[in-house]
Amino acid sequence: HHLPFGATLSASVELHVAILRELLVEMLNEGFQRVLVLNGHGGNIDTMKMALRSIQPQFRDRLVTASSYWDLAEAELAALAEGPRKTMGHACEFETSMVMALRPELVRVDQIRNDPNAERPVLRGVYVSEDMQQMTHQGAVGYPELASAEKGRRFLDAAITRTCEVVHALQATQLQI
Repeated sequence: HHLPFGATLSASVELHVAILRELLVEMLNEGFQRVLVLNGHGGNIDTMKMALRSIQPQFRDRLVTASSYWDLAEAELAALAEGPRKTMGHACEFETSMVMALRPELVRVDQIRNDPNAERPVLRGVYVSEDMQQMTHQGAVGYPELASAEKGRRFLDAAITRTCEVVHALQATQLQI
């Protein structure tokens, strides 16, 4: 969905599912009992779930899981956000802040512009298939003008802490043999 902005590499849905399947099956065949695929790109969510669903019947005695880091820490991230958008969006307040904290030289501060999506409350709960060019004018979704490196460290700490909680819970989960 980023192709309209150029300089983007992409794989077909079928190929991405196949790659994930191949990697996960190999790990599970090697004896791994628990797997967590931690996603960091919105365009991977559906294919990630498709891959897990397709291999689950083969590995009913294993714990095969996946999530996006922002879903794990949704409440914590929302509580830290200053802008009206409390969910993750591309190059938003969250992502821009985290990149500022991790790799500030990659952020073109002079080009940061807010680009809030037009709210359509009547479509709440409806998936609307749009690419990034249909969703945003310059590639950002939400309020990146509110981003800062210090806020990025708080967002990262929240995501890492929450991910660690989930990993510990998965480790403690009794397998169904």
